[in-house]
Amino acid sequence: MQVEIIRDQKTERHQAEPNSNLMDFLVHHGILLNSDCAGRGTCGKCGVKILSGQLSTVTAVELKHFSQEELDEGWVLSCQRLIKEDIVLEIPKIEDAVNRKIELQNFSQERFTDPNLEKFFVTLKKPDLHDQLPDLERLLQQVEDIKKTGVKREAPLGVLNKLPELLRSSSYEVTAVLMDNALIAVEPGDTRESQYGFVFDIGTTTIAVYLVCLKTGKVISAGGETNPQASFGADVVTRISVVSEDFNNLKKLNDLVVETMANLMKELLHENSIEEKYVYHIAVVGNTTMSHLFLQADPRNLVKAPFIPCFKGRMTVQGKEMGFPMHPEGEIVVLPNIAGYVGSDTMGVMLATKIYDQEGYSLAVDIGTNGEIVLAGDGKILTCSTAAGPAFEGAQIHDGMRAGDGAIEKVSIKNGKVQLKVIGDMAPKGICGSGIIDAIAALYKANLMNFKGQLLDSSKLEGSVDENLKQRMRRNDNIWEFVLAFKGEYGNERDIIISQKDIRELQLAKGAIAAGIKVLAEDLGISTAQIDRVFLAGAFGNYIDQKNAVLLGMFPGIDVQKIIPVGNAAGEGAKMALLSKKQRELADHLSDNVHHVELSSSDAFYTSFMKEMIFPKKEVGQEVVK
Repeated sequence: MQVEIIRDQKTERHQAEPNSNLMDFLVHHGILLNSDCAGRGTCGKCGVKILSGQLSTVTAVELKHFSQEELDEGWVLSCQRLIKEDIVLEIPKIEDAVNRKIELQNFSQERFTDPNLEKFFVTLKKPDLHDQLPDLERLLQQVEDIKKTGVKREAPLGVLNKLPELLRSSSYEVTAVLMDNALIAVEPGDTRESQYGFVFDIGTTTIAVYLVCLKTGKVISAGGETNPQASFGADVVTRISVVSEDFNNLKKLNDLVVETMANLMKELLHENSIEEKYVYHIAVVGNTTMSHLFLQADPRNLVKAPFIPCFKGRMTVQGKEMGFPMHPEGEIVVLPNIAGYVGSDTMGVMLATKIYDQEGYSLAVDIGTNGEIVLAGDGKILTCSTAAGPAFEGAQIHDGMRAGDGAIEKVSIKNGKVQLKVIGDMAPKGICGSGIIDAIAALYKANLMNFKGQLLDSSKLEGSVDENLKQRMRRNDNIWEFVLAFKGEYGNERDIIISQKDIRELQLAKGAIAAGIKVLAEDLGISTAQIDRVFLAGAFGNYIDQKNAVLLGMFPGIDVQKIIPVGNAAGEGAKMALLSKKQRELADHLSDNVHHVELSSSDAFYTSFMKEMIFPKKEVGQEVVK
């Protein structure tokens, strides 16, 4: 059976076995779909449009997610249907504003003087009957004379095989390339200007990449891509469960991320006219699960108490082991993790913010698909991870989507009117994390929702509530919802709403983060009001309205003036480790000495979590009561 697929205005064709599950078929062919639930049918986001041909009959699950009009137009949930005959289908574009997620703040302006990689241009004396020193020793001796320290008396087979001919064809003028005092390459002529590395931040949702000049330490170019593993679930627990169900899926998840990373490298190298052989070093960070999937390490024990990872410390592999477009003897370094749910990306945040060396008490919060928290002070560093869930990425939200074109990113209510800001200045398609916080804060300030998070019955709203806002309140399947944009109001193709369930998802997410902050503060023996600064990491932290986040109680007891957005600090820290041996050693030291607080076994966390789910009380028409 032939399946013709239209996506991004391009067409591709593949053969399918009869009765193949449509979603499995698409994922097998590398086609990324939105799927928060890994094909279980609960999220309703793996929709595709059938233009011709027949699938298996519509399921009860689909009837919950699509209107009859949408079904008539050909919309199906790919996870629910089987291929019965030749079909033509269209894949909706997955919007993801990657550029918003790869911004570096450049905390580190210092020039590191302890590089892992060194290049030495040498002009060697030609051998003769009176000077019969072997080629390798001749080269290394000259390098030692320049370096003033010893080097390892060894070389890879690839160097030995080519060294005699290379020296003679280059008139004995070559560049020796050393990694950790070991020779890894010999290049004809003077190539000291050509030395590059890559930094990767493997996020659950987005993979960010930076091309770095190892000589100057500057980022030459940056890029990113949606993490293709999203087809197997929006969060790490779901992806691990997919591996638990079928261990062969570990290789599939690994292949997806490695192929995407390799393609990103090729794109940046091509754009900057850089040869692959001049890439010698890659530094990688990510949460603990992403690090495991990247190295194809078994992650299954991460979801079972006592949550033991396969590895924790810094891992180093050679380029030839991963098949990346780089020098085969180059290094790929994965920074150390801290615990099962606090990974090397958090280590990157710690390096970039120097949280270990700040005066007073410093808090770092990286809000993404998971919420990692670090609190430092009194010579101690505490960490924890909160199961914030993927709500801040738009998952598990009725009209949620990633922060891409068409996503509502800001919401306010003024004079009875709803005002929206949409990424790309276009008709809204859904709402992303920052918009969700704004929308719920706006409902609270407009007295349409109480401090418990309950949307109020429109017939019982106080007279001060504008009539236009009351008309946006409605019940759907006995659940209250608020219409942000009626169909056609802003050119949108359907109603976009915030439901009571969406508010609960936000309460769960913000409650978990707030409770994690309070538990760490209590363990350190301080109140949250004593915290001097909050480093808010991640793209989400760059775009949320900090006042609204405080209004909703995400940072309990902390003044909004103390919050410092720091962008992709994980990537910045990884860049520091790429350029400096001391920074890598510091990461090792921090990993061994940070105290991780396991919240799943903390009674204090669950007690605090229940309290922090509600919103801080406020007086009608006033800000939150302190």
